[in-house]
Amino acid sequence: MAIESLQRVSFRRGPERRTAQRALEARQRGTDQRRLSIGWIPLFRNADEAAIAEILADCEVLLLPAGTPLLRPGETNHNVYTLLSGQIAAHLDANLSPDAAIAISSGECVGELSAIDGKPVSALVLALTDARVLELSREVFWYRLMALPGSPAI
Repeated sequence: MAIESLQRVSFRRGPERRTAQRALEARQRGTDQRRLSIGWIPLFRNADEAAIAEILADCEVLLLPAGTPLLRPGETNHNVYTLLSGQIAAHLDANLSPDAAIAISSGECVGELSAIDGKPVSALVLALTDARVLELSREVFWYRLMALPGSPAI
């Protein structure tokens, strides 16, 4: 399944989420981290939240069904992906054993090496459960996010 064929939704929050009550947010906290301060994602922790929100408003979130590959070895990749919810893992070899997989935690990024150096993807990254992944194009990542004061140096 090609990434282009996956369901995509805007990261932008709708007005109904802005007016939701805090009690409801507290009960649902474990399902979608976008309701919380964007600072829970290490990449954005020290950057200005308003600037980050403006940049991310035009980004998309991929909805990955369990078992769907996000990245495949040998493919070209121009994006950095941040796990918002669910579980994904990277496999560095053909052995798909859970013991050999590298778990990606919520808020962590994948794809950054191939997006930065332009070389083919080196790992198979699979959704272990249904997952939501923020897609950052190379241009957004380098020229908008990394240019913000407080963004980490890579």
